[in-house]
Amino acid sequence: MCGVRLDPATAAERRDTRTGSYLFCSAQCAATFDVDPDRYRALAAGGTHEGGASR
Repeated sequence: MCGVRLDPATAAERRDTRTGSYLFCSAQCAATFDVDPDRYRALAAGGTHEGGASR
């Protein structure tokens, strides 16, 4: 979302989906993901989602 590199142990928020787990630095970034998750899944698949797609 915002480009912050995350440690899974310290991520503020996490979303588990059928395509993987996504980690977020804040509730605000997680809420942005929640509005349009497909948009960010596509970015993660391309390797550009620095907010922390973890599979």
